[in-house]
Amino acid sequence: PSKHLMKHSVHTAGDAETKNAPNRGVRIEGCECRSSWPTIIQWNDMLVKPSRRTKKVYAGGMHSLRNAVLATLAFYEQLQVSLTLQETHTYLINPSRVDLVPHGVGDVTLAEVVHTLDTLVHSGRVFCTDGFYALSRDNSREVRVEQEKINAQKWRKLLRIAWWLQAVPYVRAIFSSGSLALGNPDVDSDFDVFVITADRRLYTCRMFLLLAASLLRVRRKRTDMIAPDKLCFNHYVTERELTIPYESVVTAHIFGSLAPLYG
Repeated sequence: PSKHLMKHSVHTAGDAETKNAPNRGVRIEGCECRSSWPTIIQWNDMLVKPSRRTKKVYAGGMHSLRNAVLATLAFYEQLQVSLTLQETHTYLINPSRVDLVPHGVGDVTLAEVVHTLDTLVHSGRVFCTDGFYALSRDNSREVRVEQEKINAQKWRKLLRIAWWLQAVPYVRAIFSSGSLALGNPDVDSDFDVFVITADRRLYTCRMFLLLAASLLRVRRKRTDMIAPDKLCFNHYVTERELTIPYESVVTAHIFGSLAPLYG
């Protein structure tokens, strides 16, 4: 799901947001790129210089792929995650979202991503440490290894809790989301949970889940500022409404990184 949404979701961040958001933009390859996603634009503005020799946006060009790789690393930089080569290719943001290529650039191969990353590393725009790519040295291998240690400990705790949750009525599937599913939790992280319920039983299932979490003493309360290892049921859908109508890079990231616990 992640690969499909990241590379083929071509909708913008939404009219409602773009109308109210500041008019941010940066000129990339001869076109004015307007977006309500300031993180990517900021990184492009700082790192991606438009080529003087390029007079228009062109599909399939190396500049489009370069911008897409930088945008992908910038997105995960905000989440304090460095990416491997395979992860960069899997979660690659559709180049048409960055350079406004009307018809996309087609499938991007792993070899093309390898070549682009090698070029960026050689130019000093991207840092690579033991196979982990990031835009800054502070977000390289050491941080990723420490996160994986914390991640393994928290996964053991969550799996023990999930074993009890599968008995809750009307639950069809349970997924881990957020920092734990992505692999970058810290010691104070809670457990974000995505739940699929039986049709027409969403609120009944929600009530039973909250009751079960309270009995197990793992429910996060609204007043908790920090709730390590507590359950936060932050998204419910029914088994008949699995299509997410709002498609964006953020939703592709959220739903593409879901990790199954039950169902």
